[in-house]
Amino acid sequence: MLKASEFIDRATRATFVEFTVYNANADMFVLVRLCVETTSSGTVIPTAQVMPARLLTAYRVLAGDGVKGKEYGFMWCEFALYILALGYLVGEVMEWWTVSNLYRKGEHPHGYFYGWNIVDLVNLGLFAAVAVQRMIMIFQISKMVEAGSFTKPEFNVDVQNAVEFGNSVDTMNSINAVICFIKLFKYLDSHPSLGQFTRTISQAQNDLGSFMLVIIIVLTGFGIAFMLAFGHDKSSYMTFSMSFLTLFEGMLGNLDSEMLHNPSILGPILFAWYVIFMIFVVLSMFLSIVDNAYSIVREKMEDSMDEVDPLSRDVGWCLGIPERMVTGILGFFFNLAHRIDRIVPESDDGGAAALEGQDGREGEAKEEEPIEPEVDVDQAMESDEKFVAYTATYKKTIDSLGELKESQRQLNDMLSVINKHLKKVDHPGHS
Repeated sequence: MLKASEFIDRATRATFVEFTVYNANADMFVLVRLCVETTSSGTVIPTAQVMPARLLTAYRVLAGDGVKGKEYGFMWCEFALYILALGYLVGEVMEWWTVSNLYRKGEHPHGYFYGWNIVDLVNLGLFAAVAVQRMIMIFQISKMVEAGSFTKPEFNVDVQNAVEFGNSVDTMNSINAVICFIKLFKYLDSHPSLGQFTRTISQAQNDLGSFMLVIIIVLTGFGIAFMLAFGHDKSSYMTFSMSFLTLFEGMLGNLDSEMLHNPSILGPILFAWYVIFMIFVVLSMFLSIVDNAYSIVREKMEDSMDEVDPLSRDVGWCLGIPERMVTGILGFFFNLAHRIDRIVPESDDGGAAALEGQDGREGEAKEEEPIEPEVDVDQAMESDEKFVAYTATYKKTIDSLGELKESQRQLNDMLSVINKHLKKVDHPGHS
């Protein structure tokens, strides 16, 4: 029918079919784009692109249009995240202003755009960009709802643009998620073992920076060569960008072995050159640079093994909070048990003390009361008086904990001696 209506003919390069569907159960719009492309050699290459997007969720939450309670929670959490990111962004701008002034005066070794500051700025900048795009998207969706764009039976370009806009927001969020987790290494850098990744990258950054230029040059040359040689009949080399990405996948092990069976002699030759240059030479040099930097970092880490890093100290302090609470509570009962260290049975005369020397003369010293002998704790635990039995039980518990703590200290001392001996055996050159 398309050919009969002269919509397509022999000069047609590509045919596109686009439509938008809506899934009411998931409250999601899906843009489907189908393409059939004919190359110069007559090869037909079909491609398909599916882009889902939840366009109405945020609008329904703000309008109170039949959403569940958790959707309100997600919306408020997202709003709080944007406010927090905005506050941090303002702080980064103020830091940039302060550091720039100090740098101009020569009081700072390098400017603001250095190291982790760049990562922080990109991270917070993406958060700000996503927040602005989300507000623009909600505003556009509200206008489309008022205009009835979602209920029209014909294809609506506004819905297509909104879906593409929503996918761009998701793309920025995906990139920002990786950056957020990479920032964890910023706070783990002070730990000797956990900071090896950042220290290795920092040690090799100069060599890696110049070597990445070598990789890009070689990939660009082979990308153009494969596009010119095979772009007319193979979809993976049809354009320079697709050829570049295909060869990059080959570096990761996904080699296109079909080139070896190409009828033209050019296919096996280019494939062999690419494997020799990229796999055997370039990647080996890349791994050697990283391995050399890692060896230097390991040597520095072994020299500072005896130092206590701030991260381990702070984490140890936080993990020791429950132990300190228990120790404090037991210490209270320990003091109470020591106050009643000598458990004396109640006297028959009601506890009245006989006072001597009451002859009316002032300044005469009183005779001290005799000290009762100590009562065995095990016997006191079997006393009929509850207070005496409880106090003796607490004292027995504290004494046992004291003995256990002393045994643990002796065990730790023994393990420390063993570790020092093992270090001397493993590293005879270190004292």
